[in-house]
Amino acid sequence: MNKKILAVCALSSAFLLPGIVSPYKIQVAKANTSAYPVDALVDLTPKHWAYQAVKYVVENLGIMEPKTPSRFVGDQKATRYELAKTFYQAVQNLEKISKREVALNQGGTPITITDVNAANKDIVDKVVNVYGLMQLMPDSKFMGNREMTRYEIAFDLNNYLMLLEEKFNTGSNPERNRLSTLKDVDSNHWAYPAVKNMVDKYQIMDGYPHKVFGGDQRLTRYEVAALLRRFFDFVDKNIVRKEPEQTPTPTATPVPSATPVPVPVKTPDVSAVKGERSAGGRWDIRFGGAMNSLFSAPTTNTNSLKAEPGLNLDATLWFSELGVNLGSEYLFADFHGANNVDPRFGLNASAQWQLLGRSEKDPLSLRVGLGMTYNQWFFDKGSIGIGPRAEFGVEFPVHPYLSLFLQDAFTVYLQPGWRNDLFAGVNIPAASMLSLQLGYGETRYSLNGVTPFANNQNGLRANLRLKLD
Repeated sequence: MNKKILAVCALSSAFLLPGIVSPYKIQVAKANTSAYPVDALVDLTPKHWAYQAVKYVVENLGIMEPKTPSRFVGDQKATRYELAKTFYQAVQNLEKISKREVALNQGGTPITITDVNAANKDIVDKVVNVYGLMQLMPDSKFMGNREMTRYEIAFDLNNYLMLLEEKFNTGSNPERNRLSTLKDVDSNHWAYPAVKNMVDKYQIMDGYPHKVFGGDQRLTRYEVAALLRRFFDFVDKNIVRKEPEQTPTPTATPVPSATPVPVPVKTPDVSAVKGERSAGGRWDIRFGGAMNSLFSAPTTNTNSLKAEPGLNLDATLWFSELGVNLGSEYLFADFHGANNVDPRFGLNASAQWQLLGRSEKDPLSLRVGLGMTYNQWFFDKGSIGIGPRAEFGVEFPVHPYLSLFLQDAFTVYLQPGWRNDLFAGVNIPAASMLSLQLGYGETRYSLNGVTPFANNQNGLRANLRLKLD
């Protein structure tokens, strides 16, 4: 578990750009009346790895917007239309504060784009034909609703930065050697030169903590914010404000010509799926315990004990809106008879569907699941309960530091019999990697054929909740 936490911390440091802040920051912030205060967003806290990047591009520069007045929706994948708009606003801002033109102005006949809707036509035309920021897909199509891979954004930005350096006659910067540590970038890959420049030369992109570049993964809005921050600062510091290199013989500044630029080949799985998560999914892990029978002692308990302690572990691995859940419990004392305080053990597994709260603007999160439950009671010869399980969970953020949740699971035993588990309370803080779940829990069950065998537990429950991408 510690390695997972360290990995997330490494990812945070890899994407953020500490210590590099544009000297025009105050001027830009004042100039952008559309800038939005990120502390008003309920799904982003200062502890999030992308907080500083989002604050920089949303609040300081005003070149990226939240999805709603209360949510940034950073886990949502960014479309090519969104990327065109954000990078167009970035270069316009650079021109405004530097008083220099960062458009390549390639000249010649503009490329005709065949599939752009009216709402995005002007911006797409400028990022393709004027600034040269983004390249077209095959058949002169922009495919604006398609999500963009890390290979593709590396290719487009590398092409733009190389031509911009040539335009301003700026020299190269000291390079690092980080690409050699990434184990999934083939030197024969079509995007290898671009990836190498973006990682080692321009230092705008990094790999993931497990030493992969993940080129086929599609960019989330959090990643776009981090990438946009680095791009803006690199161009500002190393190109538009850097003095041109002196050469022995004065020469005219080369002007980029309208030479054809290689078009990136289609990567596997061209059809984008809205809300699709990157390979590896997302872990949502809860571990903690319960102190039952605090409010009413079991009627079958003659030992005058008013506590039934237990431990539980629950883990869900999400792939887009689908997930796989595994859970277990161990109750140290389950009162099922006059003098019986024997333990109870349980296992459950289910398939999960996230109906709301993944890629939707609605802040309400709703999930349902179907699976199986196995229970073992250790009294006398013991007893076993096994059967199908149905469950649901609801969570609603009321503040960046607080969300309300309710979850319930119902099992029909094959003996026959039944069991119902309810847990409701608060999650603190609501939008962070590590949080605390605290609330009221109640378990009721009945297993026919065992007498007496009907019980319920109610009391306080608490979980540590860990979210890992």
